[in-house]
Amino acid sequence: MFETNNTQFVYSLEANTQIKKKVRLMTKSVNPEELSLWPLGLLYLYLREWSYEIYDTTEHSALEGHSPQEAYIAGLAQFGRRDHKRIPYDENFHFLTLPTTKRGKAKVHPNKGVKINYKYYWANAFRDPEVVNTYVSVRYEPFNAGIAYAYVRGIWVKCISEYYALFQGHSEKEIELASAELRKRHKNYASKYKIRAKHLGEFIASAEAGEKLLKQILCDEQNQEVFQVIEGGLPNLYPYKKLPEVNKDIDHENKELPIDSVFSQPVDPSKLTLFKSY
Repeated sequence: MFETNNTQFVYSLEANTQIKKKVRLMTKSVNPEELSLWPLGLLYLYLREWSYEIYDTTEHSALEGHSPQEAYIAGLAQFGRRDHKRIPYDENFHFLTLPTTKRGKAKVHPNKGVKINYKYYWANAFRDPEVVNTYVSVRYEPFNAGIAYAYVRGIWVKCISEYYALFQGHSEKEIELASAELRKRHKNYASKYKIRAKHLGEFIASAEAGEKLLKQILCDEQNQEVFQVIEGGLPNLYPYKKLPEVNKDIDHENKELPIDSVFSQPVDPSKLTLFKSY
């Protein structure tokens, strides 16, 4: 799929990197880095449309002239759904795919909470005397350092940073860059210098952060646009008033579509072959 996606879609876009295969022919006027104009959210929007509205509905030579969508639906009709193999995109999936620390757990300190990447996070669940001084599994939001999660008594609970106002909306990568910059500025006594959460948050909020940090902030904003599109919204720079029209009879997430609505004539599913290559 990566090769098909590249040749049919990506290589046709402005500022694609094909010319970098021949570096000696590349000048500043044709350097992709000088010509880039696609924000990530908008690129994802068109990639999704290409995947579902173009590739998925086009006849494929490996499927005996049927489209991938037709072959998939025929397979469902012939063999049924495999619901036990589905992984729902829900809160549990969200928690389990969040990053964690090297140890994966953190100690619950009285009146402070759990410490994750230099910062303490608190939740009311930590008031339980049986939870204090125990180790709990922790996860944190890579694009929002203001919140984290702890697994307490069988559920994930939301934890708030002690300096929520300073870290809210700032990403893990942004904080890593700020931490490295602080260490660099204190390299003369680095062995004695310890990064404090409050100092780190104030540095990020200040104008001293510099161009590297600003560049990372812009990248993080682009990443957020992708999540916005996944959840059904439009990126901020989308040039049209509405999304391109799609086939509303199909649920792209579950790939469900009445089989008779795909073909012009009623179809006997047993006469269609389901290829494992798809």
